Amino acid sequence: MGNTANGLPYPDDTAALAQGAQAIKALASALAVVKTGTVAIGATNSNPKSIAVTFPSKFTKVPLVFCLIITNAVATTVQAAWPTNITVNGFTFNAVRNSGTSLTGIYVAVST
Repeated sequence: MGNTANGLPYPDDTAALAQGAQAIKALASALAVVKTGTVAIGATNSNPKSIAVTFPSKFTKVPLVFCLIITNAVATTVQAAWPTNITVNGFTFNAVRNSGTSLTGIYVAVST
């Protein structure tokens, strides 16, 4: 069995079928699991708003979660978005803005 420059396993050209199956299983285990989604969240007047997010399927270990905001408002109205309470099942999406009410949060969760 060989490995790519990134350390991902693959079967050698001369590998027996069983070795190829083991290499494919090792490759599947080595790949990152990524889940993404959007939430509608209205955080107003410097008051943070929180919303629970449940992943569509459970991770096998706690993932890294990144939160982003999409809004039609000028950039100065949006203050921040951040995750809390991250588990294998989901997390809490938090956001705050200076004014207005409409924004959409995007999350990206990654686990290896």
